Amino acid sequence: MNIDDVLRVLEDVRLDLSMNRGITPHLTQIHEDNEGNLHIVASDRAEKSLLIGPRGRIVAEIAKRVERSISIYSQDELLVRKHRLDLTKDRIRELLPKASTTHSKILDILMYQLGDEPYLFEQKIHRKYHLEKRGVSVAFSGGVDSGASLILAQKMGLNPTAITVNPGKRFLGPHIKKWIQKWCQQMEIPLIIIDSQKEMSEILGKVSEGKIHPCNLCHEITMNAAFSEAKKRNFHTIISGEMLPTGRQSLLIQNDILKIHLPAALALTKHDTVKICTPYSFIGSNSFGCHVVEEAHQQRFGIREASVFRVLRELQAGVLSTGQALTYIKKILKK
Repeated sequence: MNIDDVLRVLEDVRLDLSMNRGITPHLTQIHEDNEGNLHIVASDRAEKSLLIGPRGRIVAEIAKRVERSISIYSQDELLVRKHRLDLTKDRIRELLPKASTTHSKILDILMYQLGDEPYLFEQKIHRKYHLEKRGVSVAFSGGVDSGASLILAQKMGLNPTAITVNPGKRFLGPHIKKWIQKWCQQMEIPLIIIDSQKEMSEILGKVSEGKIHPCNLCHEITMNAAFSEAKKRNFHTIISGEMLPTGRQSLLIQNDILKIHLPAALALTKHDTVKICTPYSFIGSNSFGCHVVEEAHQQRFGIREASVFRVLRELQAGVLSTGQALTYIKKILKK
């Protein structure tokens, strides 16, 4: 389909739904991926909003009529994403002169994945070569962001090992732990589970009193535990599923270990990580927080306020769509 085809369907849909504003949205590009999905670029956020329609009704009806999945982007979103990918490339070039031979190879693989021109509409996997020895670890929580990181690391030829930190059943339910073990086995990815329940006991006490938001401390403890385990087992690289530290902040060499926040380095969104996980029977968590966070929300409204702020920060960064952010906020505010 081309732009004129889409605009003709749009005109019919708006007429049938009585949503004709008299202004035709300005579309600049249409891309059809290998699966037949349409990626439509509007010239600005307002043009994108006009194409989507109230609560997504217009674009949903267009997708139904053309029998395609449709993703809508604004030109400024793609410019921001390309800029972030360029910053990741700059950071790789900055690290290469002082990187070890092993780290240089990992950075070379990542640069190859980025390509000469970032592929902005879908996440293609580019494998330059396959690492025979295991030295790359992925901090895997069971959520979609770290799950996507693990899948990407495997498909990029990094031969990863998953490290799951078990902070206790109130954080990581037995059914989630069991699913993580089964899924990694199906994916033929080695899994290491380490215990951090002792370190988490202090958090639980403060959460029960409504004194702290658990996420920051929990993240610090689990990442430190994963990093220590990687160091102990002589892994040279650890990958996380963090999405906000984009560009130069996505790559760091610390204590001879290369840290890569892979979704951030590739400027992925939550939609991207979910899409990456979907073909692999991934049923991990795509919700906001664990049971401990839910308990904290009941203790004090200020905890909910902090959670909403976290969601809004991801929305502002372009990681979440407005619909995804609204879903999370509704769950946070639900009593």
